[in-house]
Amino acid sequence: MKSDLQSFYLLMAGAGLTPDRVEELIWEISKKSPQKIAIEYEKQLKQWGVPGSGSGTYYRKKQAPTHDMKMDAQSKAINLIMSGSDLTVKESLEMVNQILMETFPDRNFSAPNPKAGIASWVRSLSRKLTESELLHVATKFRNQSAHFNSDQQDWVLKEKNASSQTD
Repeated sequence: MKSDLQSFYLLMAGAGLTPDRVEELIWEISKKSPQKIAIEYEKQLKQWGVPGSGSGTYYRKKQAPTHDMKMDAQSKAINLIMSGSDLTVKESLEMVNQILMETFPDRNFSAPNPKAGIASWVRSLSRKLTESELLHVATKFRNQSAHFNSDQQDWVLKEKNASSQTD
């Protein structure tokens, strides 16, 4: 018997989706609530005239699925780290680890394992960091890797830059 996930893979393959499009689709789905997706799906079933599609009204289960807010922070952090630069996974993890040591010198974090990947390490970090701290580190990484030269540490304030040019 196939799992629901295997059936989903077959549907995506049958639709002719490329791996890049599948990744985009998964990110798009992750940004929406499960209830909204289920409601839209039910509407489409009714519109297509699928037998047994019901009234077109989706009723939420009494107990909503446990959706941890940290998962949203984790997804955002993973996205910031993975799409924030052209660095390799190893280089990205080393840079994030350096930012962690500079930002939180009194805390101990597990060493990154490039073979396990960015997502695995971010999940382990989320157990030791608040959502805000996790997103701060990921954003700092993205900003440093995307905008800064290796010798530049921070943005120059507009006022400082203007006063140094007049001196």
